[in-house]
This record gives sequence, C-alpha cells and structure tokens, in this order.
Amino acid sequence: MHSGYDTPFSRVCSTPIFSTQEAKQHGCRNVLALRGDPPMGKDEWEAVEGGFVHGIDLVRHIRNEYDDYFDIAVAGFPQHISLPPEDLENEMRWLKEKVDAGVDFIFTQMFYDVELFIDWVKAVRAAGITIPIVPGIAPIQTWNGFQRATTLAKITVPQSIYDVLEPVKNDDEKVREIGTRLVADMCRRILKEDVGIRGLHFYTMNLEKGTKMLLQELNLVPRIETIKPLPWRQVSLLFFQPNALLFHATHNSLLPLQGDKRLFDLSSGQTGQNPISHERKTGMNIPTDGSEILGVRRMVI
Repeated sequence: MHSGYDTPFSRVCSTPIFSTQEAKQHGCRNVLALRGDPPMGKDEWEAVEGGFVHGIDLVRHIRNEYDDYFDIAVAGFPQHISLPPEDLENEMRWLKEKVDAGVDFIFTQMFYDVELFIDWVKAVRAAGITIPIVPGIAPIQTWNGFQRATTLAKITVPQSIYDVLEPVKNDDEKVREIGTRLVADMCRRILKEDVGIRGLHFYTMNLEKGTKMLLQELNLVPRIETIKPLPWRQVSLLFFQPNALLFHATHNSLLPLQGDKRLFDLSSGQTGQNPISHERKTGMNIPTDGSEILGVRRMVI
C-alpha cells in the first residue's frame, strides 16, 4: 500500500529484509520486488545507506546476479488511472522500464472499483506491457477493517458498495456475508472481461474466514459446512513385536499378506491419543479368500 501521490511509488523499493542469496539458499523461486512502507513514526520513505533507490535497481540486480533463476513480480496500482495525464504517463513509463529490466508478472494493489481496474489494465497494455497482470483481491471482513484499509491505500470505493454495507456496519457477520457476495461479483466480472486476466491474488491479512467464504462463493473450493470426525484415528501400521502387533486404530484397512496370513487393521472405536496393542489371540484364524485372518485382542497401552 502506498501513502500518497507525491512520490513515484511504482519505481521505488527498499533493500530486501533477506538478501536474494539467502532467498535462493532457502529454495525461494519468486521475488516480489517492493519498496515497502516508511518505518514506524516516519511519513516519508528514505533509502538506506548503500541501498537501492528505485525498483528497477532491484530488478536489474536480481537479473544480473541470478539470471532467470527467480521469477520477479512488481506492484501495480490501478488507482493510478485517476492521476492527471502527465503523472499517469510517468507511472506507465516507470512500470514499463521495470518490466523491460526483467519482470515476469504484476501484482496489483487492492481495489473495489472494477471499471477503474479495467481502464488501468487497458492503459498498461497500451504502454506496451504484455506480461501477466494478477489483480489483488481483498475480502471484506469487517466494516472497520474495510474502512481502515481503503483509507490507508487511498483507493476509490464505489458508492454502491457503501450503500449496502453501511446499514449493517455494526454486524460483522452480515458485513462479511454481504461483502463476500460483492467481492465475488467483482471477481466474476474481472475474469469475464476480455482483458486477459487469468488468475486472482487474495489478500487474507491473516484472516482466513473471509477468504474461505469468498473462494466458496466463487466455487473454487468445495462447500463443506462441517466435517464430522470419524470415531477412529486413521493411521498406518507402526511396527511388529515378537508376539504382538502395534497399531494405531484405523478403519477396516486390508493390509498386505504376511506369510500365509492376511492381516486386517481393525477399527477399535478409540478416539483418544493412545496407541492400541493388537496381540495374537488363539482360535481366531478364520479362512477367507483362500487365506486366513489373524485375530487380535485389543488393549490400550
């Protein structure tokens, strides 16, 4: 999120918290090159001594040092379409320079005005930028959170959204329910529009419920209201002892033949964490399928 329009946000970034060398050592393959926000207590962002000043510096560094090992993303700001023509032209030029330096795709800032986003995408394409654009989607979780985020980001919110959310602003569940439908409709429109959008990026803000509801509304995950726990723990065979078999309880799992015996991993009905000791019990070898079942006696360890 940016903090105003007095700085060319799309072209500046800070040195990363972790170096690209550390990122590679940890198996990272994707880098989102961002400036970041000013430190707590400061209104303006300043480059650290010896650090990068513009986003293009970071992109060039990654490409020069690691060739195509990393996929690089940068931020895009749909709200920039509302800037005066000269400022918008500068933003598009800076974005194009970063892309030409080796950027693979663009993540956008959150937005709620679909028309604004579509106009921005068309302006990006008109500037000669052809890489994928991934819209940043922020589920509406609560009224206060929605207000804070949109105010901080200085983004335009259509009056139609305020009209349906404000009457229920004191009911978080209602806000989340209505907000989910509003944002889902927005996502459908974006994917349907002929501007080449093939995916969505969700800002969860560490609140998974709103995102899950949104994914369900979009039929991107199964709708499962509740999952009733089974009366057994489904785990596999652990190991053998000389005169006993040690299992965790599972449900009617047919195990491979052990010699001329076929073992059944039986459901014990136990719901606790204790393992179950299944011991040999005489007189329970019953023929089945041409083989035998080794009977067991259950005993909680």
